[in-house]
Amino acid sequence: MVGAAQLYVLTLYFQDALGRTPLEAGLLFIPMTLASVVASPVAGRLTTRLGTRQTAAWGFAMSGGGLVLVAWLMPHEGALPAVLLGMAVAESGFVTASVPLTVAATDGVGDGERGLASGVLSTATELGNALGWAAVGAVIAAATATSGADALLGGLRWGLWSAIAYAALALVLVVVCMRPRSRETKRSSANA
Repeated sequence: MVGAAQLYVLTLYFQDALGRTPLEAGLLFIPMTLASVVASPVAGRLTTRLGTRQTAAWGFAMSGGGLVLVAWLMPHEGALPAVLLGMAVAESGFVTASVPLTVAATDGVGDGERGLASGVLSTATELGNALGWAAVGAVIAAATATSGADALLGGLRWGLWSAIAYAALALVLVVVCMRPRSRETKRSSANA
């Protein structure tokens, strides 16, 4: 939900607020993409070492922190390098949260049902992205309609703040509702 929404907001920011061409806007996503490539294997190792709940919590905290940096710095002149850094941190957090959530969703599923579990997870992820994108888009539209000067930039910042709220809600849900795997479960699945 957070990942797709931030892509939407940042695309509008680069093209409409900063006046970049679509090609230039696309190239500005390279640091974020590289952060994703680096974060994925690190998230796997962290999940093995810390467990699914702690790694997912760290991921959502990082994602929210990176988005706060982006939302805070967006309106400042010459803030593009810091915005790119915030994007990379947010994406690293998003990937760091996604890996353990995938492990948790498919853990304990029989070999014959892993494909089904993976399909249900992918469908739920796509549905969450669509709902998140729609919600953030509605926030942007509402904030842009009621803002004065710099209406678009204000609306985009409100869109990011709503994405930050979703990341914070996900963090709370992971900490409160996600059960950590017991040591016996870890040992028995490692020996299987």
